[in-house]
Amino acid sequence: MSVAGERPQQQQPDNDSGGDGRLLRQRAAAVVARLAGTELMTRQVVDGMPGGPHRSPRRGGGVEFAEHKEYSPGDDLRHLDWRAYARADRLAVKRYEQEVHVALTLVIDGSASMAVGGEGNDKLECARLVAGALALLTVRQGDAVGLLIAGAGGQQLPHAAGAAHAFELIERLSVLKADGPAGFEGVGRQLRVGMPRRGVVVAIGDGLADPATLLAPLVGWQRAGLQVVFLHLLHPLEVDLSFDQPVELVDAETGTTEVVDPRFVRNAYVDMMRAHCEAIRRRTGQAGLAYAFATSGEDPAQIVRRVLGLLGSRRRG
Repeated sequence: MSVAGERPQQQQPDNDSGGDGRLLRQRAAAVVARLAGTELMTRQVVDGMPGGPHRSPRRGGGVEFAEHKEYSPGDDLRHLDWRAYARADRLAVKRYEQEVHVALTLVIDGSASMAVGGEGNDKLECARLVAGALALLTVRQGDAVGLLIAGAGGQQLPHAAGAAHAFELIERLSVLKADGPAGFEGVGRQLRVGMPRRGVVVAIGDGLADPATLLAPLVGWQRAGLQVVFLHLLHPLEVDLSFDQPVELVDAETGTTEVVDPRFVRNAYVDMMRAHCEAIRRRTGQAGLAYAFATSGEDPAQIVRRVLGLLGSRRRG
């Protein structure tokens, strides 16, 4: 069974569901406000449009010294290092790292199992809020953001910068309905088409699939030069099966049902889920991907901060 929880009830958007784009925008903005000036940065060098806050593999006009280069006719004389000349009796030119803007791609698992939960902490709602906050952070610093939905019809929103674009992305998230099989299979090539050579991908999903199959698209993105973070998001009940009486479990993707008494299966289930999560964590590490685990019952600001920490965030001021 891919889902541990009671038979999910279809929830209509209300003032707590995030179904309304304006409400989701307000909630995402509140999360960003709690991050107190944190900026999204990248740990690796990235390629992009000049003028942003991220380190680039290119050398040129910038603000951070990178290396010396022996002077050649035609080099800009303004970059001659006269102190180095005095020490070594040879002309050398200072080279600087360019600072560039990058593209963030938010990849959301929109499969049916993401609808598991209730009382304001279902996985899809949490994914919406985290993604919305990351989008607002990204455009606030002048970077571009795009959206790709795995499952649920495979929607895509191209990369662009600006608040209006982030609001459109949040609107798309607010009306997203969980449907289809789990994982990111089928979106790997879709992401690579039209993507910049360098950029950042934050993939959010419940990981309820075979680890090798689940991570294959993410590994492909990483090998293509993208910095990839997988946010593994589960509902608290999927972690510990903390029911106190027999329940009917429903596989949200197949409709298969089974009545179980958690008193007899909890220990075996918890061991199985821990092993599954560890297999995903181990495979991400082996592939050079960044991995974060969270449950939908956690504080969304803490989840966003965890993701930013993997990317290499910094605080302004």
